[in-house]
Amino acid sequence: MVIVSDTSAISNLLIVNKLHIIKGLFGQAVIPPAVQQELSALKKPNEFILAAWPWIQVRPLSDYAIVRELLIELDLGESEAIALAEELGADTLLIDEAKGRKIASERGIQVTGLLGVLLASKANGFIQQVVPVMDELIEKANFRISSSLYQLLRREAGEE
Repeated sequence: MVIVSDTSAISNLLIVNKLHIIKGLFGQAVIPPAVQQELSALKKPNEFILAAWPWIQVRPLSDYAIVRELLIELDLGESEAIALAEELGADTLLIDEAKGRKIASERGIQVTGLLGVLLASKANGFIQQVVPVMDELIEKANFRISSSLYQLLRREAGEE
């Protein structure tokens, strides 16, 4: 299974000390160089050191034509993540930004976001509850989620 990740899922899970759930769910994740650079720019106490997460692999793109096309609407990390997912024929792209998700989906790439990862993590026993993790993401990582989506996830997780 090939999973490509944008910056947001990794950085937000790192902040709440739950990055291990990506490894648990997928075994490994692949990131493009721009995502590695964005993650490397994180400062203490949430700094990202790639060597500490050997199951995260950095893969360069072989063709930047798609990236140049995507840069019209997206930032570099999202553009490279979508291009890499397409190039590798990834099973899933982890991406949260709405415009990036839409563009990836339009290109035929299966997407999920951090909240989908949380639901799958609960279903597979990597976390016991979704709501405390969402609350921690909101509080510590300034993760934005509408109240209606928050309530929907509570229902889907069976935590009403």
